[in-house]
Amino acid sequence: MKTWSVPVFALLAGCAVGVPEYPPNWDPLLPPAFEHCEGFEGTYADRGETRDRLSARSLTRELFGDDREWKLARRVALALPQDDVLRVTVYGEQGMLFRRDLHESAGEFECRGGKLLIRDKRWVAEDVVAGHENVTLALHRSGSYLVAQAKERTYAVVFLVVPLAADATHWYRFPRLGSAAD
Repeated sequence: MKTWSVPVFALLAGCAVGVPEYPPNWDPLLPPAFEHCEGFEGTYADRGETRDRLSARSLTRELFGDDREWKLARRVALALPQDDVLRVTVYGEQGMLFRRDLHESAGEFECRGGKLLIRDKRWVAEDVVAGHENVTLALHRSGSYLVAQAKERTYAVVFLVVPLAADATHWYRFPRLGSAAD
């Protein structure tokens, strides 16, 4: 029986890779005019569009995963109150839902080359899948949109037996609703 366990286990293991290109029907991503990230401060719609425009995506869910109140979110405000702090405030219909400060010194975000990079590590548990996910959102400004390139790396098990590794890249864009002063 031991001689069969390794080959059968190897056959059951899964790997998935998805790297969609930047949507050609969106405004092109131009090189940022500045190296700093103050231009990202402002308020954005929580629901944005995907490359196929057939489904809406939640900015709150992309930032924090399924554990937060993303279904109630309507808008997201980004602010840089200190050099080391990115403040994310999520609002619903009735006002503020929650606020979270991300710290550059903890590796939760960084400003690199005019892009705002936000990182999160989270546990995922759905019907038959459980695992760990590393997410990096590379935020870009494009016209009146916040464009997010979401890179997800997931290590999980299906039915608590079959290992799975998946890399995926997705593109989303979220309309800008106002500046940081609004």
